[in-house]
Amino acid sequence: QWDKSLGLMAKAIDLAERHGATQMLAGFHLNHGIILTKVGRFGEAGATLEKSLRLCRSLGDQIREPKVMLALGRLAFLEGKLVRAEESVLTGKHLAERLRMRRESIIADEYLGDIQLARHDAEKALVNYGIGLEKTRALGQAGDLEAELLRRVAEGQRQAGRAEDAIATAH
Repeated sequence: QWDKSLGLMAKAIDLAERHGATQMLAGFHLNHGIILTKVGRFGEAGATLEKSLRLCRSLGDQIREPKVMLALGRLAFLEGKLVRAEESVLTGKHLAERLRMRRESIIADEYLGDIQLARHDAEKALVNYGIGLEKTRALGQAGDLEAELLRRVAEGQRQAGRAEDAIATAH
C-alpha cells in the first residue's frame, strides 16, 4: 500500500516538473515526505520535506508552510530529536494561528503534548492536549482530532499515575 503511494507520488512529482507546474510541487513533496516518514525512511523524508519548505517559501505558499513545519516536527519527534521537533512544531503552530488554520493549530497542540510526554512530563502534555481538545470542541466537530486527543489524554493520565482517570477518558 505505501509502496504504491510512493510510486504515485514520484509520478506526480515527475509530471509536475515536466509540465512546469511548480505551484503543485510543494504539496507533492509534502505528501511524499509524509509517506516516507510513515514507512520509516527518515533521511529521505527529511530531504523531501526540506525541499517542500524551500518551495513554499520561494513560491510564497503560506498555506502549505505550517503543514510542512508540522511534518518536519513530527519527523524530528520520531527520530528522537525533541528540541528540533519542538522548534518546528512551535513554528508551524505560530504560522497556523496567524493564518487562522484551526486544524493545523490543533495538530500542533497534539504534537507538543507528544513531545512533553516523551520528556516524561505528563502534566505539561495534558495541558497541551487539553488546549487542543478545547479548540476541537469549539469547532463543533467531534471527529478524528478529538478521538486522537482523547487517546493521548488517556495515555498522559496513565503516565501521570492517574489510572482511573485514564480509564474514564478511554470510555
